[in-house]
Amino acid sequence: MQIKKIKIYGFGKWVDCEWDFPSGMSVIYGDNESGKSTLMAFIYALFFGFPPRREGQYHPRDTERYGGSALIDLPPYENIFIERAAGKKQKGKVTVQYADGRTGDERELEKLLKGMDAGSFKGIFHFDLDGLQEMKNLNPEELNRYLYDAGMSGASRLSKLEKTVQQETDKLFKPKGKKTDINALAEDISRVKRSLQEWETRLDKYSYLQTAAAEKEKKINKIHMEQKTIQQQVRELDKRISLSPLVHEWSALKESAKNDEKITFPAEGIFRLKEINNQLEEKEVQLNHEEEAVKKLLSERNKLPEVSITDDLARELSEAFEIYPVYKKTKEELKQLKFEEKSLINQKAGLKEEWQLTDEAFNNASVNTYITGKLDQLKKKWHTLMTKETKLVEEEKKQQKEKNTVTDQLETEKTFLLDEDKVKEFEETVALQNHPGALTTEKKLLKDQIEWLENEEKKVRLSETLKIKQLAGVSLILLIAAVVSFFTASPAVILTFLFLTAGTGAYLISSIQKREGSSHMPAEKEELVRKVKEIEEEIQSSRSSNKEEIENLLANHKERNMRIGTLEQRLKFIKRQIEQWEEEWEELHEEWKQAEEELAGWQEEASLPQGKDILYYDSLLNDVKEWKSLDAHHRVIADKRRTLINELEKYENWLSRLSVSSLGRKDSQPADERIRALKIYVENQNTLKENIQQLTEKIKYREEALLKAERERDIINNKKIKLFEHAGVEKEEDFRAKAKLYDNQQQANERMNDLWLQMTSIIPVPAEREGLIRAVLQEDIDETGEQERLLERASVLEEDKNQLITERTELVNEMKEMEERGTYEELQQRYISMKEKLNEWAKEWAVLKTSQHMIRKVKEVYEKERQPKVMKRAQSIFRELTSSSYLFLFAPLGEERFIVERSDGQRFDPAELSRGTGELLYLSLRLGLAIEDKTKTAFPLFMDETLVNMDKNRREKVIRMLHSVAQERQILFFTCHNHLRDEFKETSPHLPVLYLNDLKFEEQY
Repeated sequence: MQIKKIKIYGFGKWVDCEWDFPSGMSVIYGDNESGKSTLMAFIYALFFGFPPRREGQYHPRDTERYGGSALIDLPPYENIFIERAAGKKQKGKVTVQYADGRTGDERELEKLLKGMDAGSFKGIFHFDLDGLQEMKNLNPEELNRYLYDAGMSGASRLSKLEKTVQQETDKLFKPKGKKTDINALAEDISRVKRSLQEWETRLDKYSYLQTAAAEKEKKINKIHMEQKTIQQQVRELDKRISLSPLVHEWSALKESAKNDEKITFPAEGIFRLKEINNQLEEKEVQLNHEEEAVKKLLSERNKLPEVSITDDLARELSEAFEIYPVYKKTKEELKQLKFEEKSLINQKAGLKEEWQLTDEAFNNASVNTYITGKLDQLKKKWHTLMTKETKLVEEEKKQQKEKNTVTDQLETEKTFLLDEDKVKEFEETVALQNHPGALTTEKKLLKDQIEWLENEEKKVRLSETLKIKQLAGVSLILLIAAVVSFFTASPAVILTFLFLTAGTGAYLISSIQKREGSSHMPAEKEELVRKVKEIEEEIQSSRSSNKEEIENLLANHKERNMRIGTLEQRLKFIKRQIEQWEEEWEELHEEWKQAEEELAGWQEEASLPQGKDILYYDSLLNDVKEWKSLDAHHRVIADKRRTLINELEKYENWLSRLSVSSLGRKDSQPADERIRALKIYVENQNTLKENIQQLTEKIKYREEALLKAERERDIINNKKIKLFEHAGVEKEEDFRAKAKLYDNQQQANERMNDLWLQMTSIIPVPAEREGLIRAVLQEDIDETGEQERLLERASVLEEDKNQLITERTELVNEMKEMEERGTYEELQQRYISMKEKLNEWAKEWAVLKTSQHMIRKVKEVYEKERQPKVMKRAQSIFRELTSSSYLFLFAPLGEERFIVERSDGQRFDPAELSRGTGELLYLSLRLGLAIEDKTKTAFPLFMDETLVNMDKNRREKVIRMLHSVAQERQILFFTCHNHLRDEFKETSPHLPVLYLNDLKFEEQY
């Protein structure tokens, strides 16, 4: 099996975490409290269920989710998804899902694990330091049992079963025990058997007593039967005595009823008649009341006048009332308008007086957007020209002042300047004094040039001499060839050689002449020699002059020249500025002239007084605007005032007409008085109208009630007539007389029924009751005398019965003394039952002993077949870990002990080994169990700080062993020690190390 991935939803400190695990060996490293134990507990809980509450369930604090999932490979299946979450059970709810989509639950998980239980998992696959220490503390018998329990799947349950069977067997029977169930039952059987033997000797006397008691019982029963007969006769006489007067009265009433005719009369006729008469009386009273009420209401209605207001008049009056607040508001508004009009007239008069202008002048003045815009432009232009003029005047003063100052400074500086020749002389002197090395260097360079010219001249002369010698040789050869050809060759060849000889000679002569004429190097050499002499003279003269004084004079001269240059430039700039100012001054005069012309044109366009400055027009124009605004507002108010006056007059005329229509009079009262009178009129008419309407509705209601009462009275009369018809009479007197006869007849019948019920209660059985009634009516006997005779006989029988009961009691008591230890039959039954119980327990004991035998056989099979493989594997591992210091491990069959044999042949119990060797032994046993796991699930090994107490040499051996085991199965090693992590990395540099820090799971490979 390989765990590929683990995802925890919530478990302890781990919340919503997911990790991938590689195959083979992995080291999980983290500090204390980093979550290693929690992760191990989650893996255990995932496969075997959440722990019980008493052990701590690792419920997370930061989430409601509890549990997680894993993805595993378990051949032949891959990617099996296992999830365990909180459920109804304490272990949680498990979901198993295969790659092909099949799913399962807890049973499927157990099937996957092939019966692996939690005990086997902890005993085989979970290695921790405490587990190794516990194994060391086991005695040989316990260690052997541990190997058996851990190595065999389900062995822990088998051990518990063996222990339970042994307890049940010992509880049933022990050969030497006295307190077991079978031993106790055997003793009880012996005691019961002795009691049965004693009973056999007492059986004869017991039979005699039993026969005598039976005879007494028969006599008692006979007397008892006779007593019952007498009691029955006495009860019948009692019934007859009680029934006799009832029967006689009932019989007399019955005979009377036969002679009387049966009267037909409605049930509760008198009561119903009384109810009908009462209802009729109530209805008559109600009718009278309703008639009086209708008459009274009609009288009240006739007293009221008719409503004079029509719907149209009411609507007009309502509109007038609604408009009246508007009328009052309009009057107030009219007063306000009058006040505003007067204020506007005063303001206009003030403006006319201020500017001494007429209304016509104000009206004719133009103040449109164009005029105001043009004035703004003129104001801006005027302001700009004034600013420019002021600026130019100030600049002119400033420039003249600056020009005079610069001119004076320039003249002063020029008076202190040096002559040009003097300046040149001082500069050369200073240069020589400041740079004597430069002249020396220049002198050296000139001498080097002279030397180079001499060398070059020599080279040129040597080259030209060699060239002349070569040409001379060629010319001589050609000449000899021409002489020889003169005697041997043709004329053409001779001419050729002569021509070549002449040419070569000519070139030779020209080369000699050129050499003598082209040499210019001696002239250059003389010039360089002359310069060297001049430099030497300059160096000599510079050494005798005053250097510091000359440098100061030159510096002052240079500084004055710079200031003079600056002043001259400044003076030129000032003159140009003055020229520019004059041009700007001329332009300013032209602009003033143009502005004045534009202002005159604007005055004419605006229809304003002429000859004023622009400030005058600026203020006037604002007041003209104000006057025109006041005038326009005055006209609007005047128009509005006239409109309001018309509306008020119209409303008042309307009120006058309404007063005539409603009140019938025409007067000159104010509008508010008319409104008040009209409102009173409307209220009175509405009140009258409501009163009439209420009286009309009341009259209608009373008339309807009167009709209803008349109908109800007729219905009641019909009921009365039908009641008389049912009784067979027409008058109320006849009805009452017949009702009295009917009541007498009914009382007689009721008395008969009552007597019959009394007789029925005395004698419920009909046949017995009828027989007794006949006997009472037909027989005449003395019931009292007969009753006394029967009572005397009953008293005698009671005395005889008591005597017999006393004698029987004495016999029964004597028999009880003999039966104190139980009857013979009871003892026999108890003896048989106990023997049967003994047989059942014997069978159960045999079954338990057989079970013990089978369990021992199963363990023997494990010790013979399974344990040797484990021991052999553990022996091989232990031998390798101890470098063959210990060679053999074995647990002898039939002996509950465990042996370790050293290489020198000495044998030891595990407790005799050192601590380190003991841990290696127990680690070898655990690895052997895991490798030889019967389930063959190849479950991963989980090792938690297993190697802490071992020295480094042993740890290295164990780590190498674990690497070899990890080739076939997954191993997860948990540690918080750096040296253990590093030792694992040393043995395998590519070993995966999983770091647990700050609740994070980081992988480093």
